[in-house]
Amino acid sequence: MAMVRNSKAEPLECQDDFNGRLVAITGATSGIGYATAREYASRGANLLTINRNEEKTLNLREEINRDFDVKFDYKLADFAHISEVKRVAEELAKSDLNIDVFIHNAGVYLPERTISDDGLEMVFQVDHLGSFILTYIL
Repeated sequence: MAMVRNSKAEPLECQDDFNGRLVAITGATSGIGYATAREYASRGANLLTINRNEEKTLNLREEINRDFDVKFDYKLADFAHISEVKRVAEELAKSDLNIDVFIHNAGVYLPERTISDDGLEMVFQVDHLGSFILTYIL
């Protein structure tokens, strides 16, 4: 993992030890979330993923368990439905889990403006509001 401070500087290599820490990642079954889950697992972090697709989540769990010696837990929630975000947030808030790092990665890109069942613009709801609600409840 690396961080870039500005476009003129070389990335700084992360030296943090994540061994045994719990990293929660939303939208971890593909793209940046998938790569992030693998990277943290390679550094010894236990994972808690929050995804909408159980089949893809189980495939990810199988892959992580095969490649790394870390714990993997998951919750299912579709950020296109505020009620599901609230449900999973309340479950986590009531649990005894101590989340060390929370990565809000769930997102959607839609070529046309779409309104969710909750009456909100879908990209705003999934990419921003869902993460806010989850963090606020926790």
